[in-house]
Amino acid sequence: MSKNNLHKFYRWLKITLAVLILGGAGFLGWFFFVQKTADFPVAETPLPLRLAIDVWPGNFWVIVAQKKGYFAEEGVSVEMKDVSADYDGSLDELTRGELDANVLALYDLIELNRGKVNLVGILVTDTSLEAEGIAAKPEFARLSDLRGKRVGVNPESYLDFYLELAMANAGLAAGDYVKVPVNTDDLPEEFGDKNLDAAIAWQPTLGEMEVKYNLKRIFTAADIEGLSPGILVIPLSLADSRADDLSGMMKAWYRATEFIKSNPEEAMALVSEVEFESYPGHYAPEELLALMEEDKINDLQDNLTAFSFSMGSGSLYGSVQNVARYLKKNRDIELDFDIKAVLNPRFIQLLKSSF
Repeated sequence: MSKNNLHKFYRWLKITLAVLILGGAGFLGWFFFVQKTADFPVAETPLPLRLAIDVWPGNFWVIVAQKKGYFAEEGVSVEMKDVSADYDGSLDELTRGELDANVLALYDLIELNRGKVNLVGILVTDTSLEAEGIAAKPEFARLSDLRGKRVGVNPESYLDFYLELAMANAGLAAGDYVKVPVNTDDLPEEFGDKNLDAAIAWQPTLGEMEVKYNLKRIFTAADIEGLSPGILVIPLSLADSRADDLSGMMKAWYRATEFIKSNPEEAMALVSEVEFESYPGHYAPEELLALMEEDKINDLQDNLTAFSFSMGSGSLYGSVQNVARYLKKNRDIELDFDIKAVLNPRFIQLLKSSF
């Protein structure tokens, strides 16, 4: 081999060795990097908060906040779950952990916590005025006229509780009228079939029943002050495990509620875009606005009052004590928990401090 060729060979050999060394070092570096990073868990994207929606003004803020982008702007991922076809079933979903938040009657919050507190109320979304009531045939002008008559009610429900309170205030004991068990949502179909004289229901079922059978409303939730607040309820465990998401949700609630109050027509146009399972088609904005006339949307100040420790009708604590007294007197049920345990003012207080 000539000197020139030998020189070229040595130069090729050096380059080849350099490439192999550098390549091997790069491979080893990559290998150890992969092994090192494999020791660290990959951050998981939080699951969306599963929020119930219904044809009820206390749930409208969820729809408005989602459509206006408030949840996203507050850094919260949300999934809306339609429970309009089965309120009672949604209570089971909440207790099973299939829902993260749902608007309940205060009575249901207390009943679901008997034995052990697993659910807490963090917000008063609304106060029913005319949105829940007793409708009767035209010949019955007042509750006392229902003595001996057949009254439809979903047994052991919060409406059953309202019915007993209303009748007691009218001077009628439990045996003075006939309770006929019927699912609330089925009343527009079954009022006539069950030969009822009156029934207690919520909107929009109440209105549908009244129109179909020419009934007259002779009692509403507004007749007993402080009777029917709507409580946003979450699993107790969520208060700590998703505290940041819940704080963001509360900010979205505040923004949506303010928008609904200042722009009701535009807000209800957004809600009307939803096709609820309980209704074949879409509610017109005018129908939704009429519902809001019967069910007061609560704001931040209403909630600061509700979570204050007082005995006034605006305080949740006073309302819980009223329910507790009723259960003890009429059903021989003694609550086995501190009434404060089912209410958590933490998130409404954090919301206030953020302004």
